[in-house]
Amino acid sequence: VWERPFRIEGEPGELAVELSARADGAVAFVISSCTPGGVACDHARGVVFSGAAGETPADIRIHPDVPNQPVLPGAPDWADCRRAFEAAGIRHGEAMRAVTALCVGEHGVVARLSLPDTVRRGCEMFVLHPALMDSALQAAMALTLDGAGGAAPGEASMPFALDRLDVFAALPPNLSCRVWRSDDVGNGKLERLDIELFDDDGKVLARLSGLTSR
Repeated sequence: VWERPFRIEGEPGELAVELSARADGAVAFVISSCTPGGVACDHARGVVFSGAAGETPADIRIHPDVPNQPVLPGAPDWADCRRAFEAAGIRHGEAMRAVTALCVGEHGVVARLSLPDTVRRGCEMFVLHPALMDSALQAAMALTLDGAGGAAPGEASMPFALDRLDVFAALPPNLSCRVWRSDDVGNGKLERLDIELFDDDGKVLARLSGLTSR
């Protein structure tokens, strides 16, 4: 759960990560900062489970029709999404602009991601590169626009909760993602999304299930 954003205004900020072992073998984490008055402020928390030998990227593949799905008539494109972000007051820096193409079809949103040159150096140190993950979230904007069956956003929303994140392999600099509305509607009050990131062979490398924004 993301409880509140971490704001940086001019000066560098510092975050603390607290880990604690649970009886079931999982590890709970809390990410926090400290206010100028010395009060701890929690920003995010969750639980990490170590994966057992089971599914691998070779076992999980996207539907073969997904990469080349036909575009729905009147569906928004990436330029429409960029304009919607700007209207909501969100301007991504060059390092976070990994979306190079996007289409909306019957399988949801499919976007092509490519790490910008400014952050390619040292990208092999990351399993899930922040620019690729953030850009996959950006692609979800297409589902909120009128042409995708949603309503044009009046204001920006932020990720609030994620049911599950499965990581099967490190993300390469160039890959694709698919975003669609989750079949599991949860409490029915907030829309939930699922996201898969996959390579050029269709192997699923990471999956986000039950992403909720508010």
